Amino acid sequence: MATAAKQTTGWGVALGVAGVIFLAYLAQTPWTTLWDRDEAWFAEAAVEMVNSGRYLVPTFNGEIWAAKPVLLYWLMSSSIRAFGATEFAVRVWSPLGVTLAALFTFAIGRKLFSKWVGHAAMIVLAANLLMMVQGSAATADAVLLASVTGSVAIFVTTQLPPTGPPWARVLLLATPLAIGQFAKGPVGLVVPLVAIGSTILAGRNAAEAGARSGDRRRASLEVGEATVLSIAVLAAWFVLADVQSGGKFAREFFGFHVLQRILTPIEGHGGNFFLTLPFYLPVVLIGFAPWTLYLAGSGSALLRAAVGDRMSRALLCGWIGLPVALFTVVMTKLPHYVLPIWPALALLTAATLDAHRSGALPEAATRWLRLGAWFLAPVVALELAALAAVAVFVGAPGFSARAAVLGGLVVALTFVTLRPKWCEQPWRTVTWLGPATLLCQFLAAAWVLPTVEAVKPVPHLAAIIRVRTEATTPVATFEFDEPSLVFYVGRTPITRLQSEKSLAEWARTEAPGVLVTPRTSLDRTLRYLGTLPLEEIASATGINVAKGRWLELVALRRGARPRGGA
Repeated sequence: MATAAKQTTGWGVALGVAGVIFLAYLAQTPWTTLWDRDEAWFAEAAVEMVNSGRYLVPTFNGEIWAAKPVLLYWLMSSSIRAFGATEFAVRVWSPLGVTLAALFTFAIGRKLFSKWVGHAAMIVLAANLLMMVQGSAATADAVLLASVTGSVAIFVTTQLPPTGPPWARVLLLATPLAIGQFAKGPVGLVVPLVAIGSTILAGRNAAEAGARSGDRRRASLEVGEATVLSIAVLAAWFVLADVQSGGKFAREFFGFHVLQRILTPIEGHGGNFFLTLPFYLPVVLIGFAPWTLYLAGSGSALLRAAVGDRMSRALLCGWIGLPVALFTVVMTKLPHYVLPIWPALALLTAATLDAHRSGALPEAATRWLRLGAWFLAPVVALELAALAAVAVFVGAPGFSARAAVLGGLVVALTFVTLRPKWCEQPWRTVTWLGPATLLCQFLAAAWVLPTVEAVKPVPHLAAIIRVRTEATTPVATFEFDEPSLVFYVGRTPITRLQSEKSLAEWARTEAPGVLVTPRTSLDRTLRYLGTLPLEEIASATGINVAKGRWLELVALRRGARPRGGA
């Protein structure tokens, strides 16, 4: 009876923490327009799914879109039907993904370590820089994170030791494995399987590893069955989608979005193989801040077998090491690729702090904990420098002052965290540094970043186009190919003109139409072609966020008096 009460109390606290996490991330979603290409690609594909009523094959700008499987488009389409095609509607699933990942992390931590580790790991997982970016974005990463963490949590809670009938264990594990694949493809299967496989391999036999290891052969068989079942479910949709697309979906998905990303740096996200090998080291150091403070000590504790038992350490090693190694050899590199290892880092950090709290941490690992300031301080300095550089480059009214306030708060928190008192009792920082970090995240999302809206040209230009032209007026672009324009103009398909000749032919067509192009491209084209029947109806100057470049965009209506060059 007392044990059941304690377990209930543990889950009650976890649910309370999860509620705070959900509200903190949900509050970050509505303040800014879509930031990058990924958000606009997902959002527009979901809008087109709702408008067309075709839910089997995603499309973007009227064409087959095979960048990711279909799950997030299904989820977004449901929230779009409920709330309209708004930033909140397309971003709402990421806070939910973060919250579920936090709850699954608690379940793993409580099972393998202790309730304290589970609660602390929830906070560490949610309150860090990379999670702030991905946890409120209209992308698949937070949903993938929930599925990966859920797969590991189900394995840990149902197999160590085995509970329930075998068929239930298989179905339970197959569900998040399938969800991960439906969210982001093979990575949704590979990451949890390497963590689970490492755990199974660590339990060589029941006598050596204890009752918690279960039967290695039985566990392997059940995991294999769950894997096959999850792949079969995905394959059923994939075959139907490929048939409906005439084979185009499979060619693009495997040929370009999987194979090409492995072999070549897509869209400049990568470079020389050997020079980019350490890419994910700074990503982890910077993205995991402020808990970078404890990474060195946690790594030392893991190497010295000072946390957990052999199976829990094998799970953490497999969950962290193998995915990082795989992503390192992939030529296309992006920071959020390693987000699926964040729950393992959070669990390792919390377990290390718990070992220090109980006096079980070796002196060598304790020394590395004390040296954590040498890792955190440069990261904070780099983040402040980046914030200052953005303030200078953007120059948006009010941004510099608000960024300075946010930077001052970060500096103050850093100094407080590095006080000797907290360095001697680092586990105590979790209870206040986590909420303080979430507060900084909210201030950044709801108070600082909205000032940058003034220098985002696409939403402003799109709004003017919608007001000044009929809803049926087609839109074309020339030398401007940002997907956010498709989402905010709301007219598909947008025609992409490939040359000055095609632009001239488009402009001389006797039908309503709107052209969007950078001012520099327009001026160059007019000097080359001479007069064209185009009338400027709007312009907007700002930053192309995806490329980090200033530009002036113009919208021109055709069928007007001729417009000539110099």
